[in-house]
Amino acid sequence: MASERETFPPSPSGAICDFLHRSKCTLTVLELKGLSMTDEEVISLLTSVPSVKELTVKDPSQWKKRVNRSLPVSTHLCQSLIFANGDSCLVPNLCSLTLKARTDIDPKVLISTIESRWLPGANDASKAGVSCLRSVELFFTRPFNKVDHLPLESLEEAGMRVAVKTEWDEEEFWFASDSDDADWNMDDN
Repeated sequence: MASERETFPPSPSGAICDFLHRSKCTLTVLELKGLSMTDEEVISLLTSVPSVKELTVKDPSQWKKRVNRSLPVSTHLCQSLIFANGDSCLVPNLCSLTLKARTDIDPKVLISTIESRWLPGANDASKAGVSCLRSVELFFTRPFNKVDHLPLESLEEAGMRVAVKTEWDEEEFWFASDSDDADWNMDDN
């Protein structure tokens, strides 16, 4: 069996964390697209960047299955992003979340993650110590059961921008088809 070093390029998570620590920058946008990182490495990185407001995590387009490693976008990553009132929160300033998954994510966990971050009242968010999640984009590489994602419809009706798409055929549906995305501005909500 091939060793992990032979099968996967080295993870950039340690180098990224070291850079952020040395630079002491306030990172507000983080895009992790196609990097050879596991979900645990992404979670570890996110603990060092609480200032992130916009997060994109995209699974690599090619992922070898010979070694038991998890993809970056996973049920475990979603669980780590759930906000429970009174607990410390990973990326507490998160307002926009984009996930591009190559594997199935437990839809109940995904919905719980999104609902836990929906705090539309300024007082609610301020008291909780987290920002309100205003925008969610979910990309899947396989067809998905739209019924599993129907709870997101009520969030969109309440003001959250929600898009669920499949990359494999570029199919897209918006829960509120009459909403005008051009008028949506995160700073105004």
